[in-house]
Amino acid sequence: MTEEIIAPPLSEPVITSDVQAEANKVINEVITDFKNCLNDYKSLTDTMLVGRFFDMDQQIKVGDMEIVQNVQSRARMDGVTTCPLSGELVIIHTFQTAGKTIPIPKTKYRVYEVESGYIYDSDKYVSEGTLDDNGKAVLKLKPNQKYKIMFYPNITKKDLDKLYASYDDLINKCAAWLEKNWNNRQKQEWETYIANGASIDWAEACKEFADGIWSTLKDIWNLVCKLFDIFCHPLENLKKLKQLIGDGAEKLIQMYDEHKDEIGDMLMMLKDEAMLFIFFNATWCLFKLLTPQQLINFSAKIVGQVLTEVIIAIILPGTVLKKGFDIAMNFA
Repeated sequence: MTEEIIAPPLSEPVITSDVQAEANKVINEVITDFKNCLNDYKSLTDTMLVGRFFDMDQQIKVGDMEIVQNVQSRARMDGVTTCPLSGELVIIHTFQTAGKTIPIPKTKYRVYEVESGYIYDSDKYVSEGTLDDNGKAVLKLKPNQKYKIMFYPNITKKDLDKLYASYDDLINKCAAWLEKNWNNRQKQEWETYIANGASIDWAEACKEFADGIWSTLKDIWNLVCKLFDIFCHPLENLKKLKQLIGDGAEKLIQMYDEHKDEIGDMLMMLKDEAMLFIFFNATWCLFKLLTPQQLINFSAKIVGQVLTEVIIAIILPGTVLKKGFDIAMNFA
């Protein structure tokens, strides 16, 4: 009778202090890079070829009229509006951001009364001034009279620094969220990976995956820029939506009908380029927290689905980051 040979159970890897220290390098490098992501954003906005795709906008609201222009532009911004019956016309100059108001102070303006003519209108000079430190002015004008207002924007480095500083809280929240995900699972994954004798060469081992996922994220970026205009009139643009995201278009239309108010907020977010850049970097950092072996498993099953999944997720407020991590962990 042949004696049955039973293989000894595999021993658990030994997690030494050196292993823990090596694993901690991963999260430390990821968090450091993420917290500096706005430096990358600023560099992109200064690039001639691609800067216009990433640059934010400034907006001037005059009563119920709104004028939008790139923050880098110094071109004059003109608008025509009618003074309300109250005789007060409110002007506000801000950056176009989601969920917060960042004023642009000290913008000069001139006010002209529009006089209607038989062939063309003429402009009669009324006054000029400068917006206050809150980017605001209240003009006392003739009720129900049409006015043309010319603005002369001159956004300074100090103004832009204030804008970028307003994202510090969001960056810190995303960084804390990444650290929580690290402590819940990925710390143990990396310690086991290192203790089993694998060396850390994330960039080299996963270069093909990294190139592929960056390409996917760029596609997502370009797509959300197109989606902003399409979602202003989604039913009329159903054909365009189907061309962009295929079968997911029907689901987006259904979500539009069920969540019009929330989608209105998200449309504003899609125009906050810096916020989107932070979100995409946080999603990218999720992938960087996976071990090379997890990435191999992940990339084979999910890269082809990332585009539609993230677009679906980004339409509903507050779900994009959680959705991205859930997708990654389900396939890792």
